[in-house]
Amino acid sequence: GVGRKDATTLEEAPRMGAGVMELDHGQLDWTLTYDEYDYVIEGTLQIEIDGRVVTGNAGDIIYIPKNSHIIFKTPSWTRYAYFVYPANWADLV
Repeated sequence: GVGRKDATTLEEAPRMGAGVMELDHGQLDWTLTYDEYDYVIEGTLQIEIDGRVVTGNAGDIIYIPKNSHIIFKTPSWTRYAYFVYPANWADLV
């Protein structure tokens, strides 16, 4: 299961986007066309970035550079906040 809730709209914050994601025993393949920071709120977040796995636990921040092919995954459950630039990331995918 994957859940996402954006914290801002393009009208409120036209340059940067933010929101909260939850993953439950799963993974999500994605190619970023924008820069992203992920702050792990709860659980364990694993991100495979171009073949290299980065693991974050509560309190950790992970940077993902633009144009990276990634796989978000968790061995159990995680909730993390994401911060993206530019804010219109959804228009770029």
